Amino acid sequence: MVRHRPKPRQIQILFHYFLATFLFFYLLYLHVLHTSFSSPPSAPSRTCAIFFYGLAKNLPITLPSTFQKIILPNPTCTIYYQTQNLTHTTTPHALWDSENGTISYTALLSSNISNILITPPSPSPYLPYLLSKCCSPGSTPTSMSNLHQSWSSLSLLIPFFTSYSHIGIFRNDVVFIDEVNIFESDFAIPRWGSFWGFNDRMFYGKKENAVKWAERFKRLKEFDEPILKGETYLKWLLKDEKIEFVDTCFLRVRVDGRIKVNDCRAGDRPYDPANPHLEQ
Repeated sequence: MVRHRPKPRQIQILFHYFLATFLFFYLLYLHVLHTSFSSPPSAPSRTCAIFFYGLAKNLPITLPSTFQKIILPNPTCTIYYQTQNLTHTTTPHALWDSENGTISYTALLSSNISNILITPPSPSPYLPYLLSKCCSPGSTPTSMSNLHQSWSSLSLLIPFFTSYSHIGIFRNDVVFIDEVNIFESDFAIPRWGSFWGFNDRMFYGKKENAVKWAERFKRLKEFDEPILKGETYLKWLLKDEKIEFVDTCFLRVRVDGRIKVNDCRAGDRPYDPANPHLEQ
């Protein structure tokens, strides 16, 4: 049998081939290693959701500003709209400010809001305790019951927060005057309407702060003041938080169409007196 010994030229070619292959994979390894340690981490994605809650009393009046001032300025946010399943309300909010009228959801159901939650009034074990804290001057047991329903609405929304990094929470029975970008603050609530506490009708900021703001029942029985108001309770609840107070304005709307034009008039801010619904 004849054995063929490789020629020196063949050996040289094989050597260079294996050397080139080794250098290629070694350089590729160094590149991957360098990329892993030197590249800055990618910025976390910002996702957002906006929640409206409460009892939507007069949608033809409230929905236009809801879209113009809140929904459209936050085009990437998922919208959730919660309201209570009532068609009539008779509510003495305060001794000087009662209301009585019917509620229609036609405007809401014909809008392009896809996540609509129409929920029944929610009983809970906390209502008797809230009633035991009644009443501050001008409020009534009915006012405390309404406060309980408002907090119950918030509790229904909290489980939806988990999928988002930023949250906006707004009442659904108001006319919004100012635009809101919910990414502008980590923990924002209105400066006005505090009544010796914190305005308890609006929040925007980071998800973890949204939970702190919205979870009203969890520490309720730790509150040891003899009379409870929503604003003073919220101030106590958030006493250790770093909060940004903003001038974002909105006006309460009653079921009969009255708008509380002076709700956030700080320094006599110019609203439109030509609107026939405006009420001083």
